[in-house]
Amino acid sequence: MNPRDRSGATPLIIAAQMCHTDLCRLLLQQGAATNDQDLQGRTALMLACEGGSPETVEVLLQGGAQLSITDALGQDATHYGALTGDKLILQLLHESARRSSPPSASLEEDSGEASSQNSVSSHEKQGAPKK
Repeated sequence: MNPRDRSGATPLIIAAQMCHTDLCRLLLQQGAATNDQDLQGRTALMLACEGGSPETVEVLLQGGAQLSITDALGQDATHYGALTGDKLILQLLHESARRSSPPSASLEEDSGEASSQNSVSSHEKQGAPKK
């Protein structure tokens, strides 16, 4: 179910790249691997984001696509989504990230404690002068 072409792309990756939402849904129902990567490290989710298809992005996320996978350049699906500037895609990715993060992490994030603690510890680690 996951044959590859010369670029390492699977049928799901190609369908996502071409924004064929219904074909992506069918391939997932038939057991296509959601998080396979082509030779450049790109996943179906990354290419659906790049193609600007919120519908395809949603189908892939529902099929278990992971946001944390990075391509050969270290870019993840959120980066691809940001490049298109599609607000709905970014919202879908953000909601998926929130659902997959542990409750304690999102509580800290919501209160702003995590970000301020991280910047303080980062500031101290760099040995910057304290005011």
